[in-house]
This record gives sequence, structure tokens and C-alpha cells, in this order.
Amino acid sequence: MELNLNLKYPLYYKSRMGGVLAIHGDNGSGRPTRKLMYTCSICSVDRELYPEMFKTTFNHLQRGTTSCGCSKSSILTEKQYLIKLGRVAKEMGVSVAGLAEPMKGNNTLVSISCPVHGMSKSILSNALYRLESPCKKCSSTLTGYRNRLPEDIIVERFLKTG
Repeated sequence: MELNLNLKYPLYYKSRMGGVLAIHGDNGSGRPTRKLMYTCSICSVDRELYPEMFKTTFNHLQRGTTSCGCSKSSILTEKQYLIKLGRVAKEMGVSVAGLAEPMKGNNTLVSISCPVHGMSKSILSNALYRLESPCKKCSSTLTGYRNRLPEDIIVERFLKTG
């Protein structure tokens, strides 16, 4: 894909994920260091996670790499990382209090707490994605409920065996 530097903005390109990248402007410096300001039709829907425009270079755009969430390896700020972890934790019924150490990707210690049982501890952020619930009491309740057989099957088995 060849980009013409003299075109008027906005310019539209298709992203790898099927979205539309709308380039709204640049910083006006020379070609190698020129930063494009763009929005992604997929990522820009989530204003809480991505409140600002994304920036990339012409070179990255030509290679098809983007700096938005559609990229294979998007780099999140600490605030964005906490928002994503908070969403996952909310589904589990726990809350994220914050980072327990400086951010270092998926191996960052995160402080979590369970409002139901008053539990609070630090776990690795990647474990939050793998667990049913970081709270042992909530997890055992969820697991027991999920593994429970329906009542009609239990009655049927009891009647067969006597």
C-alpha cells in the first residue's frame, strides 16, 4: 500500500480485523518520523478503554501494523490494563483494588478483593483470566453448583437403585 503524503484528510484504510482506520491528520514532520492520528471503527467504540486517537507511522501503516486494540500485540497503559482487568474481575464477582507492583505485562501482581467474603489478596494478572473466581469460597460455591446434577436425574437414579 503506497501512501501519498499530499492527500487531504480524512483517509480511510481497512484494518486486519475488518475495521476501518480513519486517518484524521499528522504531526507535520518529515516522512520517517511523521505520526498519523487515526481512529479505528472497532476500538473507538469503547470510549472508556480508548478515549483518544491512536498514533502510528506511515511505515507501520504500510506493513499493516496498528497501535490500536486490533493489533496482535497492543501496548496498554496502566490505566487501560486496570480497566480490562476490572471487567474480567467484575464477571467473577470480585474487584480489582490496583496493581501490587509496577506493571510488567501478564505477570503483574494485582490486588483483588471479594466483597461477599471479605477476602483480599494479590494474584498474577494472567491467573485472573484462567480462574473461575480468585476467592476460594466463591469458587467452591460456583464449582459445586455447576457440577450438581439436575434433580430429576438424581431421583431417577435413586429409584433405579432403590
